[in-house]
Amino acid sequence: MSLQDLYYNLRRRELRSNESLDEALQRRSARNETDRFRVARKSSDQLSQRRAIRVHSRGNMSEVCEFCGALYWKNEANSSKKYTKCCHDGKVRLPNLTEAPDLSKKETATIHRKQNTIDSIFENIMLHQSLHLWG
Repeated sequence: MSLQDLYYNLRRRELRSNESLDEALQRRSARNETDRFRVARKSSDQLSQRRAIRVHSRGNMSEVCEFCGALYWKNEANSSKKYTKCCHDGKVRLPNLTEAPDLSKKETATIHRKQNTIDSIFENIMLHQSLHLWG
């Protein structure tokens, strides 16, 4: 312990010996409150670390059903080492969609219309700003 620390401790003892009971209680209460906050924060940090989301990955879907071409992970094969959950060994055949369903068409049209509106607003803003800059 350094000489500076000794003087500091002596000064603190002297100040504390002269303080009233109310002042001592107030000082201790503030210290206890700080300690409670520190403990609560530490336990909260530990809890949040335990709850951290861990990354989970099965890797790439590299296996292909020989009947319909659906993709699978390697460990999804059945006992005969086949991937059959999609079409049941080719027993289920779905027709190819030649045209998108009506709902899909409607949503796509709405998206394009919104994009065109956004583009025109942006162009008008640019025109408005250039008029103020040069006008």
